[in-house]
Amino acid sequence: TLVTAERLAAITLPQPEAVAPPLLALDRVSVGYIPGKPVLSHLTLRIDSDDRLALLGQNGNGKSTLAKLLAGRLKPMSGEFTRARKLVTGYFAQHQLEQLERLG
Repeated sequence: TLVTAERLAAITLPQPEAVAPPLLALDRVSVGYIPGKPVLSHLTLRIDSDDRLALLGQNGNGKSTLAKLLAGRLKPMSGEFTRARKLVTGYFAQHQLEQLERLG
């Protein structure tokens, strides 16, 4: 019988403050990495606190770009992007998971 030990780490998240809706609102936003060459264009989206999102699609369709925009790691090239004043976002990149797996 093979027995393996798992290493578990406790993660504690603080209770968030109440944030007035919408959390995020995008109106005709374009975003990308190279000026003048957006990866995503004409995005219109509203996210409220009771919304749940999943980003699905083939590689290269802009999922990570959208996640970075919503997390504040990329700035919009055009359009209007508003965030709730008290909103705090975090971003956990794919490569960070690979680094954690190597540590374990």
